Amino acid sequence: LRERAAQRAAARADSAAAAADSARAAAGDTAAGAPETAAPADTPAVADTLAALPDTLRQRILARTPLFPEDVDPWTPVGLGPPDRVVEREELDGWAGTTLADILPTLLPLAVDDQGGPGFHNDLRFPDGDASATRILIDGRPLESPLGPAADLRGVPLTAIERIEIRRGPAPVTGGAEAGTVHVITRTHLAPQASSALRFELGSFDREGFGAVLGRWLGSRVSAFGSLHFDDHTTFTRVADAARSRFWTRLRVYPAGGHFVEASLGTSGVTTDTRRSTPADPSPFAGAEDRHERRLGALYRGAFGPVRVSLRGWSDRFEEREGFTIEGAAPVTGAFRRRGAAGGARFGIPGGEAEAGVEWLEEEADSESEVFAGIEAGEKLEPTTRLAGSAGVEVRAGPVDVSARARLERFELGAGSATEPAAVAEARWRAPAGFEPFVRLGRSTRAPSLLERALIERAGLFPAAVATAREARVGSAWRRGDLAAEIAVFERTSEDAPFWTPPTAWRSATDGTTLAVAAPFEDLNVLDVRARGVVARAEAPLAFGVRAQGAAQLQSVETGDGREMPYAASAYAVGRLDWRRRFFPSGNLEVRAALDGRVTGARPTADGDELPAHALTDGLLRVRLIGFTLGLWATNVFDLRYRTEEGLPLPGRVVGFEVFWEFWN
Repeated sequence: LRERAAQRAAARADSAAAAADSARAAAGDTAAGAPETAAPADTPAVADTLAALPDTLRQRILARTPLFPEDVDPWTPVGLGPPDRVVEREELDGWAGTTLADILPTLLPLAVDDQGGPGFHNDLRFPDGDASATRILIDGRPLESPLGPAADLRGVPLTAIERIEIRRGPAPVTGGAEAGTVHVITRTHLAPQASSALRFELGSFDREGFGAVLGRWLGSRVSAFGSLHFDDHTTFTRVADAARSRFWTRLRVYPAGGHFVEASLGTSGVTTDTRRSTPADPSPFAGAEDRHERRLGALYRGAFGPVRVSLRGWSDRFEEREGFTIEGAAPVTGAFRRRGAAGGARFGIPGGEAEAGVEWLEEEADSESEVFAGIEAGEKLEPTTRLAGSAGVEVRAGPVDVSARARLERFELGAGSATEPAAVAEARWRAPAGFEPFVRLGRSTRAPSLLERALIERAGLFPAAVATAREARVGSAWRRGDLAAEIAVFERTSEDAPFWTPPTAWRSATDGTTLAVAAPFEDLNVLDVRARGVVARAEAPLAFGVRAQGAAQLQSVETGDGREMPYAASAYAVGRLDWRRRFFPSGNLEVRAALDGRVTGARPTADGDELPAHALTDGLLRVRLIGFTLGLWATNVFDLRYRTEEGLPLPGRVVGFEVFWEFWN
């Protein structure tokens, strides 16, 4: 049996190679429009199930869908070192939730500050810093609005994501990162698994959702991709409706081998209506939330001999048309814009690769909010501009991998300017017995957001300054067969870091409870912070085909005067039990069951109280048959109640059902 299986596999490989050679020969200088790039040795093989497809369709797939790293991701800078965790697109299918805040905390110890349950804004952050210290990038540019300290994760459809790279610690990236970086890389092309898909979902709190994905080649040199998603919730307070719409599209043209140009558009809208609040169902906030985002991007990528050049520009617009009034606090509304351009070149060097580039960024706001003191009605805030130059290198010298990247950035801070360096360097040794010790040193710089700067200047206590952070991280990874583990210790100091300390549920309420909170815009401080701790992860196979994964972080986070940092727990942990099995000789039926658990330790509040520790469990049952995926999921399976600072229970068990259908055009 083994010999016959090997013969069939060899025949499939020969057939696939012949089809690929035939298709590439027919395409001339490019393979159906793909750039002239040699596939790296670690390019994933095309699935064996393609052998059962008609010859013409198989030729299309083999000719067009080996997605070379340079083709999929022209945004990740050289020199940052390998990510701590990569979440591939396949891992997102079937799981509960429609935003990154719903899914990522089940995969690694990230913290989420829930601001009201389904439909509301959630802050996603590394646990050793607040939301403003975590940088979330989408295709290399910041995801958050220039107005606020944290990205709104409700605006990116999961079906538009190719993969997510997660790096802990400071890094010289756009926008600055003290605690870590989450880089969301969106899809560009058709993928080997499907060219189009439809998604339907139903769940608790009147949850309804629909999504669609379309990918096509338009001729031999043009590819198009689009993703849209709509969903609607009734919030757990039962006094508000939350509706979201998201759209992402990309068009790519290959004018010649080794060159392409691309245009992209992303839009999102969020509307939450709380006008149904009554004396019997009180709500601490009144009015409605109405916000919209629009993102435009253009990219050129070309190869000139051994040098690969990229030029890109983007324009983001964020509109807060209407905002909640919380205990009489005026909402922040207006239009907020970000424009940027960057250019870079990558080239080979002995034993590795190097990169150099420049970047320009400008942010401005137009708001009549009283938050911006001294700004007359209709008058624009003074825009902030930044100019940066960067260089990076990755070198492999025998068993040692070394990467380094530096960024020199000039910040305009209204009354003055500052120039600060940021850098990260990492060395890894592929030691015997599967060990891989590493050491990483990093320094980051981050300017206050427009809103943070306005609040600091309004207080008049200190001038706005650039926040800096320095970190050392030492550890080792280990892998032997199906067993893997990693442990690292870190210590980081931050200076002049803007820190938001709003109550953890300042938008939350429950039936019969009146919530009294201060205006969240008053809870801003500028602190020196010291964080130290240990991070560990492990994965191993168990009995009956079950695979276990786990990660934990134990830490101490203190302010400059030695006090505990509010809302930073001393312990975070996540774990997963995952079982998968394929049925039938073709393997076309796959069943997957998983349990995710996460534990958040006790957290001190700004008032000296303590939020108790709590644990949550999520579950998934997913069945995939050829192009159909059926997912049944539940969050907080055991319906555990945990309270916020105000003593309010956040949502209990939430269940849902999803149908995901992939098909060829």
